[in-house]
Parts: sequence; C-alpha cells; structure tokens
Amino acid sequence: MFVAKYILQILKSQERGKTWLADKIGITKQVIHYKFSNNSFTADDLLKIADVKVLNINLEELKKEYQNNNNKLEEWDMKKIRLIRTIIIEYVPNVEHYPGCTTIEQMAEVDLQGANDDPELTFGDNPGLVIDEIKYEIVE
Repeated sequence: MFVAKYILQILKSQERGKTWLADKIGITKQVIHYKFSNNSFTADDLLKIADVKVLNINLEELKKEYQNNNNKLEEWDMKKIRLIRTIIIEYVPNVEHYPGCTTIEQMAEVDLQGANDDPELTFGDNPGLVIDEIKYEIVE
C-alpha cells in the first residue's frame, strides 16, 4: 500500500481529493477508488500523476522512500521471534509416590525424568503452580 498511501499523503498536503485526481488523469472516481483500495497504480498512472500539472511528484523521491520502506521490511524478515515459557512448580513431595528414593534429590530426578517424558502429566493441573511466565526475544 506504499504507493497509494504516498499519493494520498500528497493529495492531503495539497488539499485535494481522489475525485479531483481521477478527473485530472482521465479516469472515473470508481476506478480511482479501486486503485487506492488495491494499490494498483500502473507506471502510466504514476507518470500522469507525477506530472507538474497534476501533483508534481518527484519520482526519484518516491523511489527512495519506497526503497527505504522496503529495506526496513527486509531487515525484519531476517529476524525471528522466540517465545519462552517458564513454569515453576514448588511442592512438597509425597514420599509414597517415590518408591526406592531415599533423598529429596532422588525424588527431584524422578520428577525431572517424568517431566521430560510427559510434560503435560507433570505440569497439567498441579496445585503447586507458582509462576507461568512467557517472555520473548528477537533472534537472528
């Protein structure tokens, strides 16, 4: 929509409307509405609009702004968003659920293995849920 917005900005700065522009370049107001809505200006349209008698647009300036706008988008395309979810559960283990474990560290190892095998089972409806935090970072 860059070209359409650019032309509309110049029309507004010159206190002119789309109907005026349509009349100047020899098209109907329905066609000019379509061109603005769909950003479908042809090279011929741009040459007519850029004419000194119409809007006096400097096409080189338009080209530079278009390239600057596209460079910003390309810069974003090279990056990704990474969402990081941290869930912290604090609980007092029930010794009966840990046969053969004699220390809290052994119980934690059992739970860690269970969380790796089936995270939903471990983190499902656990009443000890303390923090469920989501952060983001931008990565290359």
